[in-house]
Amino acid sequence: MKTFLSVVAFVTLISCASTNGVSVLERADHLSSAPSWASITNGAPVIEGKLTFLGYVEVDADASKSATANMADEKARTEPFRALVDQYLEQNQLSEDLRKDSSISQRIISSTRGYLPPLPSMAVTKRYWEVVRTERKDGSAREELRFYSLAEVSKNDFENAKKVYFQRLNGNKETKAILNDVGAKQRDAVLNTKQGE
Repeated sequence: MKTFLSVVAFVTLISCASTNGVSVLERADHLSSAPSWASITNGAPVIEGKLTFLGYVEVDADASKSATANMADEKARTEPFRALVDQYLEQNQLSEDLRKDSSISQRIISSTRGYLPPLPSMAVTKRYWEVVRTERKDGSAREELRFYSLAEVSKNDFENAKKVYFQRLNGNKETKAILNDVGAKQRDAVLNTKQGE
């Protein structure tokens, strides 16, 4: 009888977890819902004075969970450096659209020959996964494994890394050339928009 009730409860959980043709088939640790931090649409929260950075990977449902965890962990660990570059570009008055262009960020990182400032406190502290089934309009379906990893960095570490990294970028001729090039394109885009009005 207990087994039957467990099955009923599990089926109920799955049916309740269905939204817009997406149903959750399985969750880490048999949780009834995803933790609040495991969301690509919400900004990563500040937890106990630490900055958090989310790594997210989506693969076929039959993929190895441990390999997918490693990929999500790696993404989470790179996010603080992406944030540093984004803040540097913002400080240099690049528009949000240009800051979202990953090729510009990659050029900035490459200009310092891949140097990344130390973040000794950085650690992946939380992980969550779920297997979902997505119903397509043509009647077919796909099952995916979604893996979330949360990295934490102390605010002090992040600010120290920011200071060191910005100094390095400011003293780099290649970085200045990239900013001049991108800035010129940004000014041209603004002028073209005004002329078209």
